[in-house]
Amino acid sequence: LDADLVTLRLAACAGEAIDPDQFTLRLDQEGRGPVCAAEAVRQRIPFHAGGFGSDPCPTCPLLSCYPKRVSVALPLIRENEVLGVLTVVHATPAGSFDAQEIKLLLELADDLAYALENVKVALENERLYSETRAKAAELGRLYAALQEMTASLLDPPALLHALARHMTEALNVTSSYVIAVDQPKGTMTTLAEYWAKDAAGAERKSDMGSVFQSRDY
Repeated sequence: LDADLVTLRLAACAGEAIDPDQFTLRLDQEGRGPVCAAEAVRQRIPFHAGGFGSDPCPTCPLLSCYPKRVSVALPLIRENEVLGVLTVVHATPAGSFDAQEIKLLLELADDLAYALENVKVALENERLYSETRAKAAELGRLYAALQEMTASLLDPPALLHALARHMTEALNVTSSYVIAVDQPKGTMTTLAEYWAKDAAGAERKSDMGSVFQSRDY
């Protein structure tokens, strides 16, 4: 079950090769794909299909090849949250699920739900750790930039050059410019510039001290 809590998609399968797209469905759209899986999630109980009488899963992707197949779909639930669904199929007409098999499948579904919960927690922890490291690195760069710029307070050109360089590195761009705008005169003057190593040749043409007419931009 995707994070949107609506989309069910095939995560793994065993046995005959199948088309994953045929086993992708939305819970807000009824009568499409493997209905047994959708109903198991909606009702939060095992759902049986096939074997006898009218088939409750007429849109099953396996129905055309195995019209007598019998299947059971079991929701994977942890802490009252549906994480997915386990579907097991008997393709042969003689196939069936007795009480002992259902009991074993329920235990397997519970174990799978526990494993999925652990994977989900591990992925979330990894995401939070990565975000924390990225934020710490960013704070470190900002602190270093602040120290360097503070040391250049008495040297305005050096201060502006440091600002352009740190902007280029922080934003991961190829060049940055500090431009003074004189609105009464309608002009713009380049006060500082910095090029990263990946800057294009056109970017490396210095505009330091150049005055441009604002109306041209």
